[in-house]
Amino acid sequence: MSVDRSYLSSKAARQYQDRKMAKWMGFFLSEHTSALSHTTTDSDPARLSPKEKFLLLSQAYVQKLSITLVYQANHPKKAHQSVTGILKELNLEQCAIENTISRNYQILDFEQIIDIALAEEVE
Repeated sequence: MSVDRSYLSSKAARQYQDRKMAKWMGFFLSEHTSALSHTTTDSDPARLSPKEKFLLLSQAYVQKLSITLVYQANHPKKAHQSVTGILKELNLEQCAIENTISRNYQILDFEQIIDIALAEEVE
């Protein structure tokens, strides 16, 4: 898409080509690098706050979405485990999820939950 500049007297003005977003790159890069320097690296980015957990879980509960929860197992020898299913119960401290494969219910405290993601749809 070009702009008609044929009415301008100067040849340079008539042949001007706008660089679009290229003219903003220097501005973006300086702001981006300064923003990166202000971020803290000591916190775990995958760690969700309790408010974020409740918000995501309540959205999944209301919309009846299939989700995958990664959680810390109660057994000290086992690492993180995951369960995929639909939330059936939700309160301020814990949730109950029905496993889509085995149809078993599992109750998890919010402190156990590490990550929440939408489950892949399988047809």
